[in-house]
Amino acid sequence: MNILILIINIFFSTIYSKEYIWPNDHQGKITANFCEPRFRRFHAGMDVRTFGEIGSNLYAIESGTIHRIKISPNNYGKAVYLKLNDGNIILYSHLNKFNEEIESLIKKLHNEYQSSFFDHFLNSEQKIIINKGDIIGYTGDTGSLTGPHLHFEIRNENDEPLNPLEFYKLPDSTSPIVNSIIFIPLNENAWIDGIQDYKNIEFEKINTNKYVIQDTISVSGEFGIAVETFDKIDNLSFKYGVYKIEVLLNNILIYKVEFDNYNFSEDYLIYTVIDYDLLQNGQISHRLFKQNNSDLSFIKSINNGRI
Repeated sequence: MNILILIINIFFSTIYSKEYIWPNDHQGKITANFCEPRFRRFHAGMDVRTFGEIGSNLYAIESGTIHRIKISPNNYGKAVYLKLNDGNIILYSHLNKFNEEIESLIKKLHNEYQSSFFDHFLNSEQKIIINKGDIIGYTGDTGSLTGPHLHFEIRNENDEPLNPLEFYKLPDSTSPIVNSIIFIPLNENAWIDGIQDYKNIEFEKINTNKYVIQDTISVSGEFGIAVETFDKIDNLSFKYGVYKIEVLLNNILIYKVEFDNYNFSEDYLIYTVIDYDLLQNGQISHRLFKQNNSDLSFIKSINNGRI
């Protein structure tokens, strides 16, 4: 009989500002963070609280130019893309309206497109310069959402979403919460405690940073694990996605998930990261193995994490 020592490290992050200012007047207040699971996709930014306000100020976090304006009846609703002088692109969405200069251009675009809805990239003649701290627009509830908030994204020059909390410092000394570990057989020769099915085991919490399984698990054949976990942030009452998970087997790192950035083309692979069967039962669990050889930008592994 082989005995495996499995260590799972789940990290919150202490993140420092790149001197971007906060996009509204509610400093550090968020309801959702980067790469949390959504229906058939990852959450590409963070949701900033507006406390139900319609028409409160939204600020340019740094100087740049208006890059794109998109208005649609669903999804992002009224949205503006600010291209910063450092090359990053900032998305503000679900707006009620834009500042006066942008609104003036929008009136012309309504005539040009003969529609209230359009997706327009500004040309050189339409250039709108924005300075750090300028009001870029006003909070709203347009598009597809469950309540007024600002959906806020930071993208690089290749239009790939970056973790906004790489650019801001939020006070966070609260450790993530871990509810359970799930052993998953990966072929017909795998048995978990004598059955060929998921084995869901609740952890016993020793302290804020340590959880253990009190029982012995008998496994034969190839298997993978998933972990049901979420993060907490100081003085905020919501559940958040975790930033990083590492799996060490006999002190060797075999799998790491680290949500720094991703590509929109990876959205279709979300259910290889979040276990779909468990999600159907209301359990958000991260799979810490690959089912196939699909490469995801935020995952590094040995042997695809299969044990």
